[in-house]
Amino acid sequence: CLSHDHLLSKLTTLGIQGQALNWFRSYLTGRRQMTEVKYTTRGLTRQTTSGLQTVTRGVPQGSVLGPVLFILYTNDFPRYMENFSSTIMYADDTVLLLSKKQQEDLEIAAYTADNMAVQYCHGNDLVVNEKKTKQLVLGRHKDTTGRLPEVEESSNSK
Repeated sequence: CLSHDHLLSKLTTLGIQGQALNWFRSYLTGRRQMTEVKYTTRGLTRQTTSGLQTVTRGVPQGSVLGPVLFILYTNDFPRYMENFSSTIMYADDTVLLLSKKQQEDLEIAAYTADNMAVQYCHGNDLVVNEKKTKQLVLGRHKDTTGRLPEVEESSNSK
């Protein structure tokens, strides 16, 4: 989930200020939510509800602004990665493209790009989901193209 303070800071960096920034601040802050859980035990359905909690992270689920705010939040990622890989982004999906003639050079470049991407995520309060992270290695010689280093799951949860 995106930190409201970090998101507002990034919007300011993008030049959003004054009334527009105040509108985003108003949209994000002051929201409260509760959690309701229904469960069945010994044949009886029961329900428990938490107290109201102030939300300081994320955007309202299903909101039109959610994807737009995420794109604005991460729009600096391609520039951050430009010395390590080419980057393609669509909504919250990201592809890193690397090309090297030698397998060893590709392994080093992939390892470096992966570490830089993880570093960006940590610095921006994002978590890399290892289960959704895939690699595709293409080459002319199937027997000489090995696997790249695996992405390690972050122990940080946001």
